[in-house]
Amino acid sequence: MRPQAEAELEHSVRQFTGAGVTESLGEHLTCNEAEALAQILVIGGELEAARQLLEGHILSDEDGDMHYGVESAELKATEIIDACRQLAAM
Repeated sequence: MRPQAEAELEHSVRQFTGAGVTESLGEHLTCNEAEALAQILVIGGELEAARQLLEGHILSDEDGDMHYGVESAELKATEIIDACRQLAAM
């Protein structure tokens, strides 16, 4: 990645890491949007923000949503983050 593009990505990622931003944002996203944004956060090195986003999203899912009924939002978030980390390493 070009150094300028990398700096721009880091700046953009930081916009989602403020106090409570990712927690409250997750519930307003679709499952695919939440996972895509989590992947961007993981690539940007913001694992805790990705976890907060996903957990907030997962806890708000309703019947028929992809993450609805998972046994543990924390474990599911970890599973998604691990998958994002593997993709980022490719």
